[in-house]
Amino acid sequence: MAAGVGTVAGALSLGLLVRHTSRYIVSILGATLPILCFVVIGLAQSYWPLLVGVSCSSIFTTWLNTLISSRLALVIPDSYRSRTTTTMSVFSSVAVPVGLLITAPLMDYFNGWYVFLGCSLLSTLSLFLFFMIPGIKEFFNQPPEQAQDWFKFTYLEKLQIHPKTTKPQQLYAN
Repeated sequence: MAAGVGTVAGALSLGLLVRHTSRYIVSILGATLPILCFVVIGLAQSYWPLLVGVSCSSIFTTWLNTLISSRLALVIPDSYRSRTTTTMSVFSSVAVPVGLLITAPLMDYFNGWYVFLGCSLLSTLSLFLFFMIPGIKEFFNQPPEQAQDWFKFTYLEKLQIHPKTTKPQQLYAN
């Protein structure tokens, strides 16, 4: 319930937020604030901070997920879009059950509040990977009409892949 409320609130607030600040700043908030929520949950060790923390973390992850998925729809060339979307969908569908499969026994074995703190630590480590993505600031901040060029110049040309002459099957031949 708390996650659902947070998701709706995140979807409703995102439009207002990106009007007044850059999408990159919102993505930073969406990536960092859930970690802080989990730290608060782990340290407070109480029911009400758990509900508020889960709601708030859902708001922030909704911001990040919406920004990433909408930008990816703009930047990925048509010839790769269905393959990329399908792959991301499969990973997303598998991530939740695998995460539960890992964390549920941990919560049984350890104090559940410490598992929140441990997940916060792992999330902090992955946050560094997020900021290491080449051109991530431009990815979020470029106007929609220039988004396709961002992907082309940041990745395709550096990897010497030419979508008009390279068939998608050739990308996986190596």
